[in-house]
Order: sequence, then structure tokens, then C-alpha cells
Amino acid sequence: ALAAVFCGLFQILFGIIKLGKYVRYIPYPVLSGFMSGIGVIIILQQLYPLVGKSASGSMVDLLMGLLGKAIAEEVDKLHANGVRLLTTGRMENLPADCQVALQKAMEKTAGNTRLSLVLALSYSGRAEITDMAKSIARQAVAGDLNPDNIDETTIQRHLYHPEIPDVDLMIRTGGDIRISNFLLWEIAYAELFFTPVLWPDFRKDHLREIVTQFTSRERRFGKTGEQVRAH
Repeated sequence: ALAAVFCGLFQILFGIIKLGKYVRYIPYPVLSGFMSGIGVIIILQQLYPLVGKSASGSMVDLLMGLLGKAIAEEVDKLHANGVRLLTTGRMENLPADCQVALQKAMEKTAGNTRLSLVLALSYSGRAEITDMAKSIARQAVAGDLNPDNIDETTIQRHLYHPEIPDVDLMIRTGGDIRISNFLLWEIAYAELFFTPVLWPDFRKDHLREIVTQFTSRERRFGKTGEQVRAH
């Protein structure tokens, strides 16, 4: 049943990610993470890592132009399907017209609750942790936070999207078996799946197989198998 839900909602993603046919030629990772929390499925898709800024200007311009066009073309479909669009990363690094297109789409879909689609744009896990540390430090310097009271909850509150639960399932396509600076805090207890299938070729059958495997795994969250089964 869970696999069927994932696969049905996953089809929405293919409409918005029209950059897919270009991705296989780009030397940075394309990853997707799936999170479920309180009955809501959240999909994260990394399109433009922060390190991608080192790519040629023409490539970045092409990708951002395609993204803006895809968002404008697909926002009505996202809205009709109850999808809320969000972004994560240093959005100020994106071209102004792309920021405008994304902001309009996010405002239009803000009230949707069926599924959240989060696009990681100009995103880096280390950058997120750095920005989090700066935010906490500012509060401490201002006297609004006692450093001795900083805990994991404090850190969570200062991430880009503190309202989004931790990742349950992360999938990396393309054959590379590494995290590549993606959601370093949020995937602490995620189940990781690596597939040689390129993202443009990744289809619902691939997703169904992974979700089926995911449901058979024992989630331990830092405990031993005996401790988990005891509860």
C-alpha cells in the first residue's frame, strides 16, 4: 500500500523536473529524498547544489532558464494535485527571474497539504549547517540564548526548514555511492538506497522496488535490534 501511494504521487514529480534529460551530462549529484511525517509525504529533489556555482555560466543559465520555464508551465498542475512547492538553499544566489517564478509558485501552492515538493537549489549540507551555526551564534551574542542550553532541538529550529521532519528514505541515482553533501543533518537515521539508474530513466517501477525494500528494513534509530523489538 505504501509503495502504491509513493508511486502515485511520484508521477507529479516528473512534470516539474523537466531538466532531467540534461542532468546526465552534469558532473554534480542529483539526489531525491523521501520523508513521511504525520501522514504527509515530502519529496526533496536536488537540482542545483551550491558547488554547482563553479559550473560554467552558460550551463547555469541554461538550467535556471529551464527551471523557471518548467515551474511556470507546471504550477497549475501542482496546485490541482494538492502539491505544495518549497525550496531549500541559498535562494539569493539564483537569477532574479528564477527567484520570482519560484516565489509565485510557492505562494500559489502554499495552502496545499497532499504532498510537499522541496527543490534543493544552490543547496549544500555544509552550508546549511554553517548558516545554522551563524544564526545560533547571533542569538547567543545578543543574549537571547544561553550556549549551555543549545541542544539538538535548538539546531533543528535553525535549519532551513525546521518544520520538515527528518528523512526516512533517501535515494541516490546515477551509480555513485556517496552522500555528496546533501542533507547532512536530516539523514542521520535515514535508510539509504543507491541505484545505477540515471535520474531521467528512474521510473515508478524502480521506486516501487525501493519502497518495498524500505518497508522490510528494521528502523533502529541508534538502538540495537533487540532494543527495537522489545518495544
